[in-house]
Amino acid sequence: MYMRNLTEAQKKVLINLAYRLMVADHRLRIEESELIAALENELGVGSRMSDDEVRAHPDLSLLTNRESRVCVMLKLYAIAYSDAEMHQAEIGRLRTYGHQFGFDDATLDRMDAWARSHLFLVREAEAISRG
Repeated sequence: MYMRNLTEAQKKVLINLAYRLMVADHRLRIEESELIAALENELGVGSRMSDDEVRAHPDLSLLTNRESRVCVMLKLYAIAYSDAEMHQAEIGRLRTYGHQFGFDDATLDRMDAWARSHLFLVREAEAISRG
């Protein structure tokens, strides 16, 4: 269900939304810029998107089914937690996106809990790799 099932156009929407999420606090830190580049690389669209395309208004109608919307939201929640702090502006932006996609608050809370669990597991993996 995850990223591999998104079309190229849907992947670009995800990048647009991730960019908007990261600038929700009205700044783009170097780490966030690097995260966008890593996401583009992970999704295989980095060499095909200009800065203007990254900053473009996302066409949410391209997320045509629940599976693609869930996939995008889970990735956005994971991105929001990637720096271990969720800003109020990010919470608001995620809630707005989620409601635009038709998710209720209980579903968004489940996505939030998933992202916190994901962060814990990533940190645990990092600790294991350090020995």
